[in-house]
Amino acid sequence: MEHKKIKSERGIALLVVLFALVLVTAIGLALMFSTNGDASLNSGYRQSNLAYFGARSGVEELRDRIRLSGVPAGGVLPANAIVPPAVPIGQPGGVVYVTNLDANETGNSYFPWIGNAQNPYFDDELCHEIANSATNPWAGGAPNKRCGTGQIPPGNAWYVQQPAQALPNNDKLSYKWARVNLKMNESSAPWCVLGYGVTNPAACNPILPGGPSADQVCFNGQNEFVLSDLTHPIDVPGRVEGVTLPSQMALAMAMFGGGSTGHGNSGHSTTSTGSSTSTTSATTGTSTTGTSTTGTSTTGTTTGTTGTTGTTGTTGTTGTSTTGTSATGTSTTGTTTGTTGTTGTTGTTSTGTASTGGTGTTTGGASGPVCGPSAPPLAVDTNRFGVSTTPIAGTSCTKVGQQPVYVLTALALSPNSNSANKARRMVQYEVAKVNLPPIPSALTLPGPVDPTLLNFPNSANFAVDGTDSTDASGNKCGPDKPAIGTVTDVGTATETALDVATDARNSIISALPRPQQYTGVDACTSNQPDVQNVTNTVDPAFSTIKGLQGVVQSVEGAATQTYGNNPSIPDLGTDANPKVTVVNGDLSLSGSTNGSGILLVTGTLTMGGNFSYNGLILVIGSGKLISNGGGNGQITGAVIVAKIGDNSGCGTTQGYPCYATNPTDSNLLTKLGSPTYDFSGGGGNGLKYNSCNIKFSATAGNYSVISRREITY
Repeated sequence: MEHKKIKSERGIALLVVLFALVLVTAIGLALMFSTNGDASLNSGYRQSNLAYFGARSGVEELRDRIRLSGVPAGGVLPANAIVPPAVPIGQPGGVVYVTNLDANETGNSYFPWIGNAQNPYFDDELCHEIANSATNPWAGGAPNKRCGTGQIPPGNAWYVQQPAQALPNNDKLSYKWARVNLKMNESSAPWCVLGYGVTNPAACNPILPGGPSADQVCFNGQNEFVLSDLTHPIDVPGRVEGVTLPSQMALAMAMFGGGSTGHGNSGHSTTSTGSSTSTTSATTGTSTTGTSTTGTSTTGTTTGTTGTTGTTGTTGTTGTSTTGTSATGTSTTGTTTGTTGTTGTTGTTSTGTASTGGTGTTTGGASGPVCGPSAPPLAVDTNRFGVSTTPIAGTSCTKVGQQPVYVLTALALSPNSNSANKARRMVQYEVAKVNLPPIPSALTLPGPVDPTLLNFPNSANFAVDGTDSTDASGNKCGPDKPAIGTVTDVGTATETALDVATDARNSIISALPRPQQYTGVDACTSNQPDVQNVTNTVDPAFSTIKGLQGVVQSVEGAATQTYGNNPSIPDLGTDANPKVTVVNGDLSLSGSTNGSGILLVTGTLTMGGNFSYNGLILVIGSGKLISNGGGNGQITGAVIVAKIGDNSGCGTTQGYPCYATNPTDSNLLTKLGSPTYDFSGGGGNGLKYNSCNIKFSATAGNYSVISRREITY
């Protein structure tokens, strides 16, 4: 039987194939469009990143060029150096712009117009740097909105324009402009430094026009703070070294007022034993020749015509008077109005020191020995860093020994996008120079002293001299210092911190084989070394764990070269090109090695041979300085050796904690440890204090980045 074919089933295979082909085509098209979308996203992301790093390159170029302004070669600034502004925005020269326009772009990149076209590079962040519209009518922009075209200072004297630095092969970075200006308290409105706000806690509203909201922001090596205006003493409440300030108390951040060469240690100075000179008034009286049967108090005789009234002189069991004997405890007063002495101490003969007033001279009571193991600690320096109800005596950060904070801002657009809407990124830094508080002595050894860790050289040529040097013009660089200074942070169950520092001083004195070769500011008698307890004069940056760690972090942020453990360093800097060198770990130097600048070693510094260095050497961390070879090199500057790091994990499989190679806050000791100073080498190696070298070396450092952010509105 023959079967007939079913014609209705013909062509079904073709339909299936066609359907499959359409499906595959759709999938292919979807994949193609998806790929194009990914490519577009990747391109947009890439363009955005190029713009971001272009903006970063702008602020980094600025940071590098303002650093060059601090290292003049032969008194002439490098051609590409930029001197940062010393006045706020709105005042002449208060802003420096670096412009980086293309050949087809003209005009000022920060102005609102270029020709007849709207400028896409307008600086729409500028008004946020000065938010006090009462002082600056053109400012006061809302913090979450772009600045308007009318919110720039009038005229053109308020800015200085510099071209971008030329690159090899005519290459060009993608930023359009970069700006540097001083940071004021209102730069981050409505958030002010330390949250200061009076009328409105959420805003930077001044008490008076030109008050704290118009103050400079300074950097002390660890924190930003607001500089108090002399005419407006109310300043920012906050905390300093654990002290809480009342809301109406000024934050006095002044450090070590200059000009005086003496310490104020019982009235001694650099001129002669037991003498002191003041430019304002006499400070002490003297007991001279008559006898007193009842502990008579005699006043100092003055010779001037306009001095102030003196206080009483020293009381003693056998005091004498220049005008006769007092049997009832009364005193013979000075013939004029000169300054008087202090009340004497009963039981000893007073043979005091002289002090000269503005126009009158008095002589006064006895003081303890100024050198040696029985000398008292140096007297309190009232101008050092601390807390006071008196406003800061300065109208700028540099006037009080602090560093101004600068704001660096840069705008960049994507460099190679063909789109009219290019990726746009704006980056901002806050930067400041490394802040080095005044060095208290030629060699400073913070912390309690373990005599077993001390080994001073027994060499006829080795010496430590705290007498400051002179500059190229023959002018004194600064006040003289003690040869060696001791200081500590905490006391013990039986002694105060001041006592512990005195014990450390006495241990050092006992360890000196040639004490007469340690000289400095203080009037020491024969064979008495100028080794002093400097606790009362030293800044907390050199007397506490927190302060010393702040110095480490500040120097690390300013480093021009940083190395790890046991490096080989080809160049430690020269006088013409000093460097800030940081070694996170140990460093060994031998042979005829020379350097200039700042050298920070967080591990052990081992020196040998003819090692010479001009500047500041900081051995902070492990606190170990070892010299194991003779030579004729010399350190001209200062040295600080301090143990602040916990290195119990160094060399172990765990490796934690190990401050030497990882100098972080988590690897700190709870209190200062005993430094190691092992100078077994002889030769002519020595230390000569030189504050000119120290100051010049600090200018070699980069500007540390305190904070970094992106402007995203």
